[in-house]
Amino acid sequence: DVLGILREADAIVNEDLLKNNLVTKVAQVHVVLIPVDPDASQEAPTSKRSVVIRTFLTADFMTGVPVKPGNEVSCCMIHLSKTGYYSN
Repeated sequence: DVLGILREADAIVNEDLLKNNLVTKVAQVHVVLIPVDPDASQEAPTSKRSVVIRTFLTADFMTGVPVKPGNEVSCCMIHLSKTGYYSN
């Protein structure tokens, strides 16, 4: 269930933002599933998806900059436990 995977990913990201006190620092966080599996090949296609997390810093919601992992927020790997999908 693609929507279930997306909901789980969104919940994990929001939980991580709360746990690390980043809710007030990061203005927008988009969690997106894309049909890309880094382990897939022409010989072994797959229906797995990758999680993309797009974070944005803004004070006025008209202008802003993307969050750079390691600068504004710490780098981390999110493991979606039920699905086995990963995102860096």
